[in-house]
Amino acid sequence: MNRNKISLVLLVLLVAVSAWLLLSRRSGTYARSAVEFAVTDTNLIRSVEILGRRGKVMLVKHEHTWRVNGSLPVRKDRMSGMLVLLSRLEVISPVSRSRSGEVSRQLQNEGKQVIITLDKAKSREYLVFHDTTETNATYMMLKDANTPFRMGVRGYKRRDLASLYETDERYWRDNLLLHYLPEQIQYISLQYKREPAWTFHLARNEAGEFEMSTGMVPGDWFEPEPARLNQYLGYFYGIRFDAYADLGQDAPLEYEYSDDPDFVLEVGNSTGIRTSLSLFPVFTVDPAGIKKMNLNVLYARIDDWDGMVVLKYLEIDPLLKDPGYFQGK
Repeated sequence: MNRNKISLVLLVLLVAVSAWLLLSRRSGTYARSAVEFAVTDTNLIRSVEILGRRGKVMLVKHEHTWRVNGSLPVRKDRMSGMLVLLSRLEVISPVSRSRSGEVSRQLQNEGKQVIITLDKAKSREYLVFHDTTETNATYMMLKDANTPFRMGVRGYKRRDLASLYETDERYWRDNLLLHYLPEQIQYISLQYKREPAWTFHLARNEAGEFEMSTGMVPGDWFEPEPARLNQYLGYFYGIRFDAYADLGQDAPLEYEYSDDPDFVLEVGNSTGIRTSLSLFPVFTVDPAGIKKMNLNVLYARIDDWDGMVVLKYLEIDPLLKDPGYFQGK
Protein backbone atom coordinates (compact mmCIF):
# COMPACT_ATOMS: atom_id res chain seq x y z
CA MET A 1 0.00 0.00 0.00
CA ASN A 2 2.74 2.40 1.06
CA ARG A 3 4.74 1.45 -1.98
CA ASN A 4 1.77 2.19 -4.25
CA LYS A 5 1.23 5.57 -2.60
CA ILE A 6 4.87 6.45 -3.05
CA SER A 7 4.72 5.45 -6.73
CA LEU A 8 1.59 7.52 -7.23
CA VAL A 9 3.14 10.57 -5.58
CA LEU A 10 6.29 10.21 -7.71
CA LEU A 11 4.14 9.94 -10.86
CA VAL A 12 2.22 13.09 -9.97
CA LEU A 13 5.46 14.95 -9.29
CA LEU A 14 6.94 13.76 -12.58
CA VAL A 15 3.89 14.96 -14.50
CA ALA A 16 3.97 18.30 -12.70
CA VAL A 17 7.68 18.79 -13.45
CA SER A 18 7.18 17.86 -17.11
CA ALA A 19 4.29 20.28 -17.43
CA TRP A 20 6.32 23.04 -15.78
CA LEU A 21 9.27 22.42 -18.11
CA LEU A 22 6.98 22.45 -21.16
CA LEU A 23 5.31 25.69 -20.12
CA SER A 24 8.65 27.25 -19.25
CA ARG A 25 10.06 26.32 -22.62
CA ARG A 26 7.03 27.74 -24.43
CA SER A 27 6.97 30.96 -22.46
CA GLY A 28 10.69 31.32 -22.96
CA THR A 29 10.22 30.92 -26.71
CA TYR A 30 7.46 33.53 -26.71
CA ALA A 31 9.54 36.03 -24.78
CA ARG A 32 12.74 35.44 -26.73
CA SER A 33 10.99 35.67 -30.10
CA ALA A 34 9.04 38.79 -29.19
CA VAL A 35 12.28 40.52 -28.26
CA GLU A 36 14.05 39.35 -31.41
CA PHE A 37 11.23 40.43 -33.72
CA ALA A 38 10.40 43.78 -32.09
CA VAL A 39 12.74 46.75 -31.75
CA THR A 40 11.45 48.63 -28.73
CA ASP A 41 13.92 51.51 -29.10
CA THR A 42 13.63 52.53 -32.75
CA ASN A 43 16.30 55.22 -32.28
CA LEU A 44 18.80 52.37 -32.53
CA ILE A 45 17.70 51.47 -36.07
CA ARG A 46 20.12 52.54 -38.78
CA SER A 47 18.62 50.79 -41.79
CA VAL A 48 15.76 48.56 -42.88
CA GLU A 49 16.19 46.36 -45.95
CA ILE A 50 13.15 44.60 -47.43
CA LEU A 51 13.56 42.02 -50.21
CA GLY A 52 10.68 40.36 -52.02
CA ARG A 53 9.73 38.82 -55.35
CA ARG A 54 8.68 42.23 -56.75
CA GLY A 55 11.87 44.06 -55.79
CA LYS A 56 13.76 45.43 -52.84
CA VAL A 57 14.17 48.67 -50.95
CA MET A 58 16.83 49.93 -48.59
CA LEU A 59 15.73 52.51 -46.04
CA VAL A 60 18.75 54.22 -44.50
CA LYS A 61 18.89 56.85 -41.79
CA HIS A 62 21.21 59.79 -42.55
CA GLU A 63 21.45 61.79 -39.33
CA HIS A 64 17.78 62.71 -38.78
CA THR A 65 16.55 62.02 -42.34
CA TRP A 66 15.49 58.70 -43.85
CA ARG A 67 16.27 57.98 -47.50
CA VAL A 68 15.26 55.15 -49.82
CA ASN A 69 17.68 53.37 -52.18
CA GLY A 70 20.34 56.04 -51.98
CA SER A 71 19.43 59.71 -52.07
CA LEU A 72 15.63 59.89 -52.36
CA PRO A 73 13.93 61.20 -49.20
CA VAL A 74 11.31 58.96 -47.58
CA ARG A 75 7.76 60.07 -46.84
CA LYS A 76 7.68 60.92 -43.15
CA ASP A 77 4.27 59.37 -42.51
CA ARG A 78 5.31 56.08 -44.15
CA MET A 79 8.56 55.86 -42.19
CA SER A 80 6.86 56.81 -38.95
CA GLY A 81 4.34 54.02 -39.52
CA MET A 82 7.13 51.52 -40.19
CA LEU A 83 8.95 52.42 -36.98
CA VAL A 84 5.74 52.05 -34.95
CA LEU A 85 5.19 48.66 -36.57
CA LEU A 86 8.70 47.47 -35.73
CA SER A 87 8.40 48.56 -32.11
CA ARG A 88 4.98 46.98 -31.44
CA LEU A 89 5.37 43.56 -33.03
CA GLU A 90 3.99 40.83 -30.81
CA VAL A 91 4.02 37.04 -30.98
CA ILE A 92 0.42 35.84 -30.78
CA SER A 93 1.27 32.15 -30.85
CA PRO A 94 3.63 29.62 -32.42
CA VAL A 95 2.21 27.83 -35.43
CA SER A 96 0.72 24.43 -34.64
CA ARG A 97 2.78 21.37 -35.46
CA SER A 98 0.27 20.29 -38.09
CA ARG A 99 0.78 23.53 -40.09
CA SER A 100 4.34 24.46 -39.12
CA GLY A 101 5.96 22.82 -42.14
CA GLU A 102 3.52 24.34 -44.62
CA VAL A 103 3.84 27.84 -43.15
CA SER A 104 7.64 27.54 -43.07
CA ARG A 105 7.67 26.69 -46.78
CA GLN A 106 5.37 29.62 -47.54
CA LEU A 107 7.68 31.97 -45.64
CA GLN A 108 10.75 30.71 -47.49
CA ASN A 109 9.15 30.62 -50.96
CA GLU A 110 6.73 33.56 -50.89
CA GLY A 111 7.76 35.64 -47.89
CA LYS A 112 9.68 38.89 -47.74
CA GLN A 113 13.10 39.03 -46.14
CA VAL A 114 13.55 41.82 -43.59
CA ILE A 115 16.99 42.90 -42.34
CA ILE A 116 17.11 45.56 -39.63
CA THR A 117 20.54 46.97 -38.81
CA LEU A 118 20.99 48.52 -35.37
CA ASP A 119 23.75 50.42 -33.63
CA LYS A 120 27.05 48.60 -33.12
CA ALA A 121 26.46 46.44 -36.21
CA LYS A 122 23.76 44.38 -34.51
CA SER A 123 20.89 43.23 -36.69
CA ARG A 124 17.52 41.51 -36.74
CA GLU A 125 16.60 39.31 -39.68
CA TYR A 126 13.38 37.45 -40.36
CA LEU A 127 10.86 36.40 -43.01
CA VAL A 128 7.29 37.73 -43.15
CA PHE A 129 4.30 36.34 -45.05
CA HIS A 130 0.53 36.86 -44.94
CA ASP A 131 -1.73 33.89 -45.62
CA THR A 132 -4.75 35.13 -47.57
CA THR A 133 -6.26 31.73 -48.40
CA GLU A 134 -6.77 29.87 -45.13
CA THR A 135 -6.08 31.80 -41.94
CA ASN A 136 -5.88 35.50 -42.94
CA ALA A 137 -2.91 35.79 -40.58
CA THR A 138 0.61 37.17 -40.79
CA TYR A 139 3.50 34.83 -39.97
CA MET A 140 7.15 35.51 -39.24
CA MET A 141 10.19 33.32 -38.77
CA LEU A 142 13.62 34.29 -37.56
CA LYS A 143 16.68 33.75 -39.73
CA ASP A 144 18.12 30.22 -39.48
CA ALA A 145 15.10 29.13 -37.42
CA ASN A 146 12.43 26.55 -38.21
CA THR A 147 9.62 27.74 -35.94
CA PRO A 148 7.15 30.18 -37.51
CA PHE A 149 5.01 32.45 -35.36
CA ARG A 150 1.67 34.11 -35.84
CA MET A 151 2.19 37.84 -35.34
CA GLY A 152 0.21 40.93 -34.43
CA VAL A 153 0.72 44.60 -33.55
CA ARG A 154 -0.67 46.29 -30.47
CA GLY A 155 -3.44 48.73 -31.39
CA TYR A 156 -3.49 47.77 -35.08
CA LYS A 157 -6.66 46.11 -36.34
CA ARG A 158 -5.58 45.11 -39.84
CA ARG A 159 -4.29 41.55 -39.99
CA ASP A 160 -2.11 41.86 -43.08
CA LEU A 161 1.17 43.10 -41.65
CA ALA A 162 3.21 41.81 -44.61
CA SER A 163 1.73 44.46 -46.91
CA LEU A 164 3.36 47.15 -44.75
CA TYR A 165 6.78 45.76 -45.70
CA GLU A 166 6.45 47.29 -49.18
CA THR A 167 9.20 46.54 -51.74
CA ASP A 168 8.08 49.16 -54.28
CA GLU A 169 10.36 52.17 -54.06
CA ARG A 170 7.53 54.49 -55.14
CA TYR A 171 5.61 53.67 -51.96
CA TRP A 172 8.42 55.14 -49.84
CA ARG A 173 9.43 58.17 -51.90
CA ASP A 174 8.48 61.54 -50.51
CA ASN A 175 5.58 62.97 -52.52
CA LEU A 176 6.81 66.53 -52.11
CA LEU A 177 6.75 68.10 -55.56
CA LEU A 178 7.66 71.79 -55.11
CA HIS A 179 9.19 73.20 -51.96
CA TYR A 180 10.58 76.66 -52.69
CA LEU A 181 10.40 79.63 -50.36
CA PRO A 182 9.75 82.97 -52.14
CA GLU A 183 13.19 84.31 -51.30
CA GLN A 184 14.83 81.17 -52.78
CA ILE A 185 13.18 81.43 -56.20
CA GLN A 186 15.39 82.83 -58.96
CA TYR A 187 13.17 82.34 -62.00
CA ILE A 188 9.83 80.85 -63.09
CA SER A 189 8.70 79.96 -66.59
CA LEU A 190 5.20 78.78 -67.53
CA GLN A 191 4.63 77.68 -71.11
CA TYR A 192 1.08 77.43 -72.44
CA LYS A 193 1.38 74.87 -75.23
CA ARG A 194 -2.14 75.47 -76.55
CA GLU A 195 -2.06 79.25 -76.05
CA PRO A 196 1.58 80.30 -76.62
CA ALA A 197 0.68 83.99 -76.22
CA TRP A 198 -0.13 83.33 -72.54
CA THR A 199 3.37 82.03 -71.84
CA PHE A 200 5.29 84.14 -69.34
CA HIS A 201 8.64 84.31 -67.58
CA LEU A 202 9.63 85.74 -64.19
CA ALA A 203 13.30 86.32 -63.36
CA ARG A 204 15.33 88.33 -60.90
CA ASN A 205 17.44 91.18 -62.30
CA GLU A 206 20.87 92.25 -61.07
CA ALA A 207 19.25 94.15 -58.20
CA GLY A 208 17.48 90.98 -57.08
CA GLU A 209 14.01 92.24 -58.07
CA PHE A 210 11.64 90.26 -60.28
CA GLU A 211 10.90 91.33 -63.84
CA MET A 212 8.47 89.74 -66.25
CA SER A 213 8.24 88.97 -69.95
CA THR A 214 5.67 87.20 -72.11
CA GLY A 215 5.74 84.92 -75.14
CA MET A 216 7.55 81.68 -75.93
CA VAL A 217 10.63 83.80 -76.64
CA PRO A 218 10.96 86.52 -73.97
CA GLY A 219 10.53 90.04 -75.32
CA ASP A 220 10.44 93.27 -73.36
CA TRP A 221 10.72 92.97 -69.59
CA PHE A 222 8.47 94.88 -67.19
CA GLU A 223 7.72 95.00 -63.47
CA PRO A 224 4.85 92.78 -62.27
CA GLU A 225 2.34 94.09 -59.71
CA PRO A 226 4.12 93.49 -56.33
CA ALA A 227 1.16 92.19 -54.29
CA ARG A 228 0.14 89.71 -56.98
CA LEU A 229 3.75 88.63 -57.46
CA ASN A 230 4.32 87.98 -53.74
CA GLN A 231 1.11 85.99 -53.52
CA TYR A 232 2.12 83.88 -56.52
CA LEU A 233 5.61 83.14 -55.18
CA GLY A 234 4.05 81.81 -51.97
CA TYR A 235 2.23 79.08 -53.90
CA PHE A 236 5.48 77.21 -54.67
CA TYR A 237 5.98 75.91 -51.14
CA GLY A 238 4.65 72.55 -49.99
CA ILE A 239 3.06 71.33 -53.24
CA ARG A 240 2.57 67.54 -53.17
CA PHE A 241 1.40 65.04 -55.74
CA ASP A 242 -1.29 62.52 -54.97
CA ALA A 243 0.18 59.24 -56.20
CA TYR A 244 2.43 57.61 -58.77
CA ALA A 245 0.60 56.90 -62.02
CA ASP A 246 0.48 53.30 -63.18
CA LEU A 247 0.87 53.95 -66.90
CA GLY A 248 0.36 50.27 -67.68
CA GLN A 249 -3.19 50.40 -66.36
CA ASP A 250 -4.37 53.99 -66.46
CA ALA A 251 -2.31 55.65 -69.17
CA PRO A 252 -3.68 58.98 -70.44
CA LEU A 253 -5.92 58.44 -73.45
CA GLU A 254 -5.13 60.07 -76.76
CA TYR A 255 -6.64 63.53 -77.06
CA GLU A 256 -7.50 65.59 -80.08
CA TYR A 257 -4.70 68.17 -80.04
CA SER A 258 -1.35 66.43 -79.70
CA ASP A 259 0.71 64.28 -77.40
CA ASP A 260 2.45 67.36 -76.03
CA PRO A 261 1.70 68.54 -72.50
CA ASP A 262 -0.75 71.38 -71.97
CA PHE A 263 1.70 73.21 -69.69
CA VAL A 264 5.41 73.13 -68.91
CA LEU A 265 6.29 74.79 -65.62
CA GLU A 266 9.90 75.36 -64.62
CA VAL A 267 11.23 76.92 -61.43
CA GLY A 268 14.80 77.35 -60.23
CA ASN A 269 16.59 78.77 -57.21
CA SER A 270 19.80 80.71 -56.70
CA THR A 271 21.89 77.58 -56.03
CA GLY A 272 21.13 76.03 -59.42
CA ILE A 273 18.44 73.59 -58.27
CA ARG A 274 15.57 73.45 -60.75
CA THR A 275 12.30 71.56 -61.17
CA SER A 276 10.52 71.09 -64.48
CA LEU A 277 6.93 69.82 -64.63
CA SER A 278 5.23 68.75 -67.86
CA LEU A 279 1.47 68.69 -67.19
CA PHE A 280 -0.81 66.41 -69.23
CA PRO A 281 -4.61 66.33 -69.22
CA VAL A 282 -6.35 63.08 -68.29
CA PHE A 283 -9.43 61.91 -70.18
CA THR A 284 -12.12 59.44 -69.17
CA VAL A 285 -14.71 57.68 -71.30
CA ASP A 286 -18.32 57.64 -70.09
CA PRO A 287 -20.69 54.67 -70.63
CA ALA A 288 -21.82 56.18 -73.93
CA GLY A 289 -18.24 56.14 -75.23
CA ILE A 290 -17.85 59.91 -75.05
CA LYS A 291 -14.39 61.11 -74.04
CA LYS A 292 -14.33 63.79 -71.39
CA MET A 293 -11.53 65.60 -69.63
CA ASN A 294 -11.09 64.74 -65.97
CA LEU A 295 -11.25 68.10 -64.25
CA ASN A 296 -10.07 66.73 -60.90
CA VAL A 297 -6.61 65.40 -61.76
CA LEU A 298 -3.84 65.63 -64.34
CA TYR A 299 -0.58 63.81 -64.91
CA ALA A 300 2.82 65.39 -64.35
CA ARG A 301 6.22 64.30 -65.60
CA ILE A 302 8.92 65.55 -63.25
CA ASP A 303 12.17 66.59 -64.92
CA ASP A 304 13.34 63.65 -67.05
CA TRP A 305 11.57 60.87 -65.15
CA ASP A 306 10.22 58.03 -67.25
CA GLY A 307 7.08 57.76 -65.15
CA MET A 308 4.37 60.21 -64.18
CA VAL A 309 2.60 61.26 -61.02
CA VAL A 310 -1.06 62.04 -60.39
CA LEU A 311 -1.58 65.66 -59.41
CA LYS A 312 -4.81 67.19 -58.21
CA TYR A 313 -5.90 70.34 -60.02
CA LEU A 314 -6.60 71.83 -56.62
CA GLU A 315 -2.87 71.67 -55.83
CA ILE A 316 -1.49 73.02 -59.09
CA ASP A 317 -4.20 75.43 -60.24
CA PRO A 318 -2.88 78.44 -58.24
CA LEU A 319 0.38 78.17 -60.20
CA LEU A 320 -1.28 78.23 -63.64
CA LYS A 321 -1.81 81.97 -63.96
CA ASP A 322 -1.90 84.01 -67.15
CA PRO A 323 0.13 87.22 -67.68
CA GLY A 324 -2.87 89.42 -66.92
CA TYR A 325 -2.87 88.23 -63.32
CA PHE A 326 0.45 90.03 -62.69
CA GLN A 327 -0.87 93.25 -64.21
CA GLY A 328 -3.91 93.44 -61.95
CA LYS A 329 -6.32 92.49 -64.75
